[in-house]
Amino acid sequence: MFDGSPIPDPTQHLGPWLVVLTACAAACMTDLRDRRIPNAMTLALWVAGLIFSAIIGGAGGLGGALGASVLLALPYIVLFLFAGGGAGDAKLMAGVGAWLGMTQGMYALMMVALVGGLAGIVVGLVRGQSRRTFGHLAFATTGLIGLAHGRLRPSECAAFMPPVSGAHRIPYGVAIFLGVASAFVGALLWHG
Repeated sequence: MFDGSPIPDPTQHLGPWLVVLTACAAACMTDLRDRRIPNAMTLALWVAGLIFSAIIGGAGGLGGALGASVLLALPYIVLFLFAGGGAGDAKLMAGVGAWLGMTQGMYALMMVALVGGLAGIVVGLVRGQSRRTFGHLAFATTGLIGLAHGRLRPSECAAFMPPVSGAHRIPYGVAIFLGVASAFVGALLWHG
């Protein structure tokens, strides 16, 4: 439930948050170990979230969970299609959306994007590629903003994405877990 605060209270949805945190921790471990997030894990999380939302909220709950799934997965689908991101990241975020719904899910998405962006910058700095990293980040951001505002079609936005060849991929499941955990802890502190 939204209480008018800019940050949703996770204690009102503690069960879904615990499911999501557990799933994201498991995905983080498999992504670190195998450099992939298994379909069985993401599909089970997504389907269970949809069922839970339908039981708790009826057709409206199911519709909200589906909408949140699409919205949370969309940025990672774009990254998968145009920038060499992992499909497991998008599927994991769809599962997060199914469980957390729109309000809680959007807050988690913002934190995941923040942690992921910071991780990419840190990796670039550690590898001595700060100029290249910041250049790619600025160029990709320009393309994504153009896409979001309807000035670019997806095919045109792809030209703004950094080249996949020669890119150093990071296990983004780590960023997803840390972002979701940061969202949860931050919201607890905000409402504490």
